[in-house]
This record gives sequence, C-alpha cells and structure tokens, in this order.
Amino acid sequence: MSVKIGFIGCGGIARSHLSRLSKMPEVSLSLFYDINPSISKEVSKLYGGNTVESINSFLSSNIDAVYICVPPFAHGFEKKLAEKEIPMFIEKPVSNDIALAREILKSIESKDIITSIGYLSRYLKITDELKDMLKEMGREFIQGYGHHATDMRGYNKSWLFKQNLSGGILVEFATHILDIVRYLVGDPEEVYAKTSDLSMKGIPEKEGVLSDASVILGYNKSFFTVLTTWGTQRGLGEYTLTFLLPDKVLKWDFLKRRLEIIRGDQKDVVSDDTDPMETEDRIFIDAVKRADPRSIRSTYKDALLTLKLSLLAYKSSSLKRAVKWTEEP
Repeated sequence: MSVKIGFIGCGGIARSHLSRLSKMPEVSLSLFYDINPSISKEVSKLYGGNTVESINSFLSSNIDAVYICVPPFAHGFEKKLAEKEIPMFIEKPVSNDIALAREILKSIESKDIITSIGYLSRYLKITDELKDMLKEMGREFIQGYGHHATDMRGYNKSWLFKQNLSGGILVEFATHILDIVRYLVGDPEEVYAKTSDLSMKGIPEKEGVLSDASVILGYNKSFFTVLTTWGTQRGLGEYTLTFLLPDKVLKWDFLKRRLEIIRGDQKDVVSDDTDPMETEDRIFIDAVKRADPRSIRSTYKDALLTLKLSLLAYKSSSLKRAVKWTEEP
C-alpha cells in the first residue's frame, strides 16, 4: 500500500522528517505547502510531488496523511483537516493557545482521527529502560532534576523571540523536557516556576521573550526540578534527566544517547543508537496503513496536557506562587 503524504510547513524540522520518509519505499511525498512558496517549490524539486498555494487545497486532495510543521501561533486549520478525516503528524508544541488546542482536540475526537505529536524523546530505547526502572519503583523517587539548554542568541527566526507568537522557552523549547518527565512519572500535583528574559538582554530584537526558567514539579512527597535556558555557551547544549532512587541513581542523556545506572561504586551504561525521529515516523506511517494508532506514544490529547504544564508554569511565575495541576492555566 502506498501512503501519500502532504506537508504543511516545509522548513528545517519538516526537512528532517522528509529525509527519513523519503527512504521508506511505501511513502509517496505528494503535496507541499509553505507560507513562503519558494521553500515548498525547493522541497518539491528534491522529493517530487506538487506544491499548492493554500492549505485548503489539502481538503480536496487524495493524500492519506499530513505532516504539520508550523510555528506555535500558526495552528487552527487542523479542525478542517479533521473534518476531512485526514490523519495528522503535528510537530510540537500543538499550539501556544490552550483554548484553540482544546477546540482542535474536540474536532479530532469527533472523527476519531489518528494523530501523532513530535515528542521524539519518547521513542528512544534508553527512555524505555528508564521508564521500566521507574515503574518498578511505583514511579516513586527521592528527587530528580533535568537540564535543557541551548544557545539561541544567534538564531534568526523572528517569531521565536516574540512571546505572543512562540510562547517563549517553556512552550516552544522546554516542552520536550516537560513532556518526557510527564511520560516517565505522570502529571504533577503542583507546579512552581520562575522565569526571566536574562539570556536575551542587550539583544534589541530579542529582548522581552522569556528565555530562562526553573520549574519545580511536585509529586506526592518527591519533586522534580527542570532548569532550562536559551543562553548557554555554543557547543554546550544539554538535555539530561537525573533520578535519585533509594538504591541507585539514573542518568539519562538524550544528546549522548546513554543511560547510566549508578549503584555505589558500580556504574552500568546503556547506549542507544536509535534514531528517534525515524522511529516515530515509521510508527506513524504504519498506524496510517493499518488504521491502528496503538503504537503511537504521543497523541494530540496527551500533548495538550504538556501544553497545559508549560502554561501552568508561566502562571506560577506570574502569580509568584505554586499552582495546582487542577487549576486552569
């Protein structure tokens, strides 16, 4: 069975998916749209298929599924795609507007649409190992901490540095680390956060966006602390998790693709050569072929809860108090 795929948004992250999908013999890269027509035409020349001038063209096409790779502020059209019962792979985050995201979810659920969201950290083998170890402990740990850092000061995407468009660091970037903590140990009972724009001080076109954050997630008697910034030194990016358990320490490193299990003087290392994006793409294509989404690890409904967590952290920072998971963001 040939699976005809369309793309809405053909920038950098879309091309990462395209390079992997193009190697899958059953995938036909058929239709491309980008707000900048020259970009969609360039992609079409590389991978074949046709370009269109409007997202509405997807509604009358014969594609089997669509990849959506647009900025956080550019969502909403998913409701029309859902009406046409088109399966969707949506790059994270699903939106910067939770009210809109809830409307989209309602449309998706009304038609029982297959969705997959691009939280690729969930698809590593070392994530499976870590999840199993935490499950053995009843998801209980003494404390944990994570660090998600990169250097965005030289990045040129203008929308990224406008808080109302990107949602800032917690919605656009740290969504990955907040999501993987949710995936591993569940939703917190409460959230406390501090945010700042310190990393972008002195850069006129970037000042004002929230670029740094510390988030404490409360779980029963334990807590997990996330530190995240766009202002680390170039080449020193990090995406790590550490869990302290009564009998061991677990250290997960996404960039190095390794999990360390430390018991006293003994350290065991699990390495991982998985390409998580290739895995999530393969699972989505198979789900569309079989009309069976059970292997997908992040659905729209679940990803909306990660957006809720990001927005609750902002609420906590604004109110200067901890907020309950049950509160509205």
